[in-house]
Amino acid sequence: MKFTIDVTNKDRNHIYNYFDDILSSQVWSEGKYLHRFEDAFGAYVGRKMVATNSWAGAALAVMEYLDVKGSVVLVPSNTFMATPLAAIKSGARV
Repeated sequence: MKFTIDVTNKDRNHIYNYFDDILSSQVWSEGKYLHRFEDAFGAYVGRKMVATNSWAGAALAVMEYLDVKGSVVLVPSNTFMATPLAAIKSGARV
């Protein structure tokens, strides 16, 4: 089974313009499109949003926000290493 996306020429031009803008700005991860996404999605769900590019980044942000430094954080015994490493990086004990 083949998965296809129907992209019109108008859509294609918009996409190319966005990529041109991103490449010209040389800002990959903290640019205006990220902030526009965070603001739009946050308005949709009624909360302030922070976008991350991975679960590990999100876990680290949450643990630092919750200030787990010096605390014990329980993690599943069968988990990806990013889980305990995010806690350790935040100053917690696993």
